Amino acid sequence: MRTFTAPLPYFVYRGETLRANHDGVGLSMLGTENWKLDLSFSGALPVESSGTRRSGMKDLPLVAEVGPVLKYNFVDLPSYQLQFRLPLRYATGLHENGLQSVGWISDPGLWVAGKIPALGAGWDWGASVNLDYQSATYNNFYYGVGQADVTPNRGPYVAKGGYSGTDLRLGLVRRYRNFILSGFVGVSDIAGATFADSPLVQRTANLYAGVAVIWVFKKSAQFSKVRDYGDVQ
Repeated sequence: MRTFTAPLPYFVYRGETLRANHDGVGLSMLGTENWKLDLSFSGALPVESSGTRRSGMKDLPLVAEVGPVLKYNFVDLPSYQLQFRLPLRYATGLHENGLQSVGWISDPGLWVAGKIPALGAGWDWGASVNLDYQSATYNNFYYGVGQADVTPNRGPYVAKGGYSGTDLRLGLVRRYRNFILSGFVGVSDIAGATFADSPLVQRTANLYAGVAVIWVFKKSAQFSKVRDYGDVQ
């Protein structure tokens, strides 16, 4: 089990061509009643090789991912939303001495959200299920073993691209005055992934969770007149 703590900025912006809110970042490239074309961001935390099956190999750096995401709304109501998302992101490793190409990743899936009363208050909830597909370059970055890293207990391995697992996540959000409280829990399963037989794979299922406390210390004087889920500012 590993625990990470990190501060992250949070902001809401709604302009004529750019918006940033809890639903993502959009550039108004495509905006119809049901279709949207936005930006997708993700990433992976750095991994120390010591004490793992990567022992003796280079540590993995922080990885940032960015790319477009196509969204289709099956249901788009103030109290309930059901959406299909099709992202395509390019990943880059962030080293102290430069950047490293990691590869491509796409995790299409369904996202559903709504509102529920709990503990005497109203909560926003969301859930998603995604299928992961990653390029061979991406999979080898994490699961490949070169000749220089071969040991008696770790043979060479070249990963292929393709199906890379399934991810299920559930989250809750509560707004209280100038604070936003949120938490999530999820499970990822790589059984059947193209790299599942890599000597670096320790388990095929992982449970993860996280919490966040956001302090909204400033709001704009001018408020948006368009409907957006959550606080309008």
